[in-house]
Amino acid sequence: EVWPSDTYPTYSDTGVAMTIGWANNPTVTADLCTGATWTAARRWMQTVTETATITVNATESQEVIGILADNEKYGFEDPTDDETWETDLEYTDFATGATLMGNGVDKKIELDDARDEFEAAQTVAIAKARGDILRGHRGTTVTFQTPFAPSVGLEATVEIDTTYLQCTGRVRRIVDTWNIDSGECLSTISLALYRHNGSGLTSDTEIAPVEGAADPDETKPETRITMGLYIGGQDDRPKWSTVEAESGYFVNLPFDPAYGSATLRGGWSRNPENPQVAPRIYESGFRCKYPDIDESYADPQNAAATATIEVAIPEDPLVIVSG
Repeated sequence: EVWPSDTYPTYSDTGVAMTIGWANNPTVTADLCTGATWTAARRWMQTVTETATITVNATESQEVIGILADNEKYGFEDPTDDETWETDLEYTDFATGATLMGNGVDKKIELDDARDEFEAAQTVAIAKARGDILRGHRGTTVTFQTPFAPSVGLEATVEIDTTYLQCTGRVRRIVDTWNIDSGECLSTISLALYRHNGSGLTSDTEIAPVEGAADPDETKPETRITMGLYIGGQDDRPKWSTVEAESGYFVNLPFDPAYGSATLRGGWSRNPENPQVAPRIYESGFRCKYPDIDESYADPQNAAATATIEVAIPEDPLVIVSG
């Protein structure tokens, strides 16, 4: 609060403290102050575009026949927004759920309400790619005939064990024929076999989405700001253009033409008509410049993540005995 009426030590050009009387009359306490401390914070939002590059490999097959690449792209947009986040004047504390960031000062809260959906979409895309690769390795077909077998369906796995052929595969196709003249009833069954001709040492990688984007790195901002007192209105003071970006209280030395140059309150050195004084007239008031927000936190960012998924191709048994 403003000091009560009294005599106080003050500055002098000689370096020897002098005293000056201060009359707080009429008494002012509630409306004005001589100093203050407070804690303040800034809010901002950042748009992050994440790109996940996921490679799904069948290494065993690639080692034998090379790479047959197929690229697919998917997009997912999260429309989450909060129009009042940066302009809310009722902000008194960090938002509920905010977590401390790497610089040890800033906190963040994710507006990414669709993260679960995004990760589920990735899982589906990976599973699709895995299924495509597996289907691409079931091109080996073994066809045989047997007396009509109504109990065999497309869900069945059939094993053939003869002197010239041994194999096991999933039923791909069934053709049943009945000959009315001869009475012959046959089922022609085709089996699909997984084959990769590799070493068989690859294991399946668990299907999982990539992790979300990490926080950008930011230098720890200044957390304590010392406010200055800037007194303009005299030709020996810094120009307004050099101090207007500073933090503090700005005021001008008084000038009253009625007192003339022989008094403390006037004189050419404080006269606004003096060309050296004009650029040193300050815009009176209080200003506080907060630390700048690092562009890595404020500007739209692109984040990239990669992952590799291995698909183990089953090797169905197939032995063909010739001659």
